[in-house]
Amino acid sequence: MSAAADAARAGAGAAGMLIRAGNPRRLGRPLWRSALRSAAEVGAEVLVIAPPDPELVREATAIGPRLAWHAPGDPQALVGAGLAGTGPDAEGTRPAGRGGRAGLVITSDPDSATLAAAELAEAADRYDAKPVRRLLDKAATRQLAQQAGVTVADGAVWSERDGHEQGADDVLRVGDGARAGVVVKGALAWAGHQQGRARSGAEALAAARALGRDHATHVVVESFVAGVECSLEMVRHAEGTCRTTGWSVKGRTDDERHPLYRPRVTPAYEPPARLVEAARAVLDAADYQGIADFDLVCADDDRVVLLECNPRTSWATLLHWTSRGYSSVDVALLGRRPSGAGAPQWAAEFLLPDGDGDGAEAAVAAVAQAGGWVHPVVEGLRPRGFVRAESVDALAGLTVSLAEVGGLDLAAQLDAARTAHDLVARFGGPAVPR
Repeated sequence: MSAAADAARAGAGAAGMLIRAGNPRRLGRPLWRSALRSAAEVGAEVLVIAPPDPELVREATAIGPRLAWHAPGDPQALVGAGLAGTGPDAEGTRPAGRGGRAGLVITSDPDSATLAAAELAEAADRYDAKPVRRLLDKAATRQLAQQAGVTVADGAVWSERDGHEQGADDVLRVGDGARAGVVVKGALAWAGHQQGRARSGAEALAAARALGRDHATHVVVESFVAGVECSLEMVRHAEGTCRTTGWSVKGRTDDERHPLYRPRVTPAYEPPARLVEAARAVLDAADYQGIADFDLVCADDDRVVLLECNPRTSWATLLHWTSRGYSSVDVALLGRRPSGAGAPQWAAEFLLPDGDGDGAEAAVAAVAQAGGWVHPVVEGLRPRGFVRAESVDALAGLTVSLAEVGGLDLAAQLDAARTAHDLVARFGGPAVPR
């Protein structure tokens, strides 16, 4: 290893290992290559726990970081030995930082993969997984937010232990008092899983009981919050510094489409200050180290309401990378924005037609003509396209051309871009050009 790489590893924020539980293709090939280059720059090792993928192994080897690829069925002791720095060729690979727990970046998703990676690293004394467990738990996140002075929706927590209920009266109160109904979600709910709606206290309690007993979980019941939902990604380093790495507008909370398939736009400027303040307060309260993805509502009544915090990368990471040319993974590895990164641009994400027909071919061709890129089908999720533009007017022009050439409808994304201006004006942020 070069002296420059050694120096980079010892620098502020330098990472000793990048962990990916699950195929990196889900993260996105361009984003994954960017992460590999960042890992190589700071001398970080890369540990992947996923089914064999010779093409990705060859690609990683060409880019240059030290790579260990284990199949999910490999003995845990073998994987753990590499994490602990006790495996073959491990001499000199432990990072500088705060004891043995610094210098580790986890890119895994969904939640189950994130928790598995965090606990594996914890067993090797490379990471403290307690904050991950707390942030993955919707009830614990509510409590953290309230302790930090961050607004959450009026709500209650239902649980059952040894046949005894707790929180039933609170669920009835919240359900009957919510004019627009309530959201019912399991402690580990994600992307529409273990989630539902109810219109009354009785409905809410019945839904909580069914959900809790079916999934052996406690359940959060919260009043529905009307407003515009935003995603915000933030990296918190071991020494406590935080960096916002992107934000996106997902449309109104009453949009009934599946969360993974709703229109999304990333603005070319910094997020509203109140969103950043809320996110940072929660991460500080949790003493979390790593990448975090927040869902927050810019409510119609001018509140900023926290819905959840996911201690991991998310689908929004792809859009933020498209806008900025770097991602939260790069910032977590390098401790800074990559050198040479250009000014952020507007970026939009949209679904592509399924299948291999003429419509799908035309859509892919339209994305290429617009200078965008396509994330193909991964693990059963629909393919999607990504494009970038220097201004809202330029994005409007792309919307017209994508419709004409590829039959793609980006009207909702364009509306979200225009909404972003209003959010910054209402919730604090820099002056932005139209």
